[in-house]
Order: sequence, then structure tokens, then C-alpha cells
Amino acid sequence: MGTSRQERVDAISALTFASLMFHNREPITNVSKTMGHASPAITLSIYAHMIPTEDDGSARRLDQLIAFGGSSAAQSGSKVVAVEPQRTGTDA
Repeated sequence: MGTSRQERVDAISALTFASLMFHNREPITNVSKTMGHASPAITLSIYAHMIPTEDDGSARRLDQLIAFGGSSAAQSGSKVVAVEPQRTGTDA
């Protein structure tokens, strides 16, 4: 019929456990073993969205670079300079 109350509690408990383990940066292999999964691949297929990533700011810096420095250049006092290609004798 449907999912029993106990099955829902078990699922919520597993989600909470996994979330806390990943938040604590526990290796996927340890989480997988503790949860009784046959392999880390199974754990990843279920919980990959919970694993925190390292944000080194590279995406933000790339966005600023593409926007020609936007706010960061103005805040740091940097100047954005457009560079024109060198002309050769064959250019018309």
C-alpha cells in the first residue's frame, strides 16, 4: 500500500545521519560502510547532493573577469584595459 510510518522514520534518520556525516567531512567510504551500502557508488548515487564542495571563489572571480572586473575592479582600484590586436602589414 504505502510507506509505513517506521519506513519514513528510517528514511529520515538515514538522511539526517548522512547529512551530518558529510557536513563533518567524513570520507564517502566511511559513510558508505556505516550505512551498510555495498559500495561508495551507491552512497554517492543517493547522497551526492549533500556533499559539501570547496568554494575557492574561482567561479566568482571568473564571473568578474568576464564582466571586465565589474565591482571587484572598482573596489580594488584596478583599471580594466581593453587590448587591441596588433596589426601586421597584411591587415587592410
